[in-house]
Amino acid sequence: MRTYPAIVRKAADAGLTLIAGVDNLPRLPLSVGIETCDERPALIMEIRLMAEIGLSPLEALRTATVNVAEVRGVADQLGTLEAGKLADIIAVGQAGVDPLADLTALYDVRLVMKGGTVVHRSGS
Repeated sequence: MRTYPAIVRKAADAGLTLIAGVDNLPRLPLSVGIETCDERPALIMEIRLMAEIGLSPLEALRTATVNVAEVRGVADQLGTLEAGKLADIIAVGQAGVDPLADLTALYDVRLVMKGGTVVHRSGS
């Protein structure tokens, strides 16, 4: 495991597109949900691990957003917040908490918008 962070950093520096992603596997009785690890969203843990092993927090976040859209060939429609693109947006953490300074803020989802409609709001 000692060499893994260096390999990830070298891959990123070499221009390889790294992506994060966790399959949402159906569970019996046929419920589909967010994959978890230690009872927390596994994707966030994966993003945090990417940062811990050599990516900057921004690069780690990009592995689950921009990079995925690019690899899937849909970067013209998804992956960034731009006029004319589809976007699901989350707001995380308390005021003054920068997720790039502390990726654990991603566990504190306060607002979820899907297609411009608020589908979840908490912590108000």
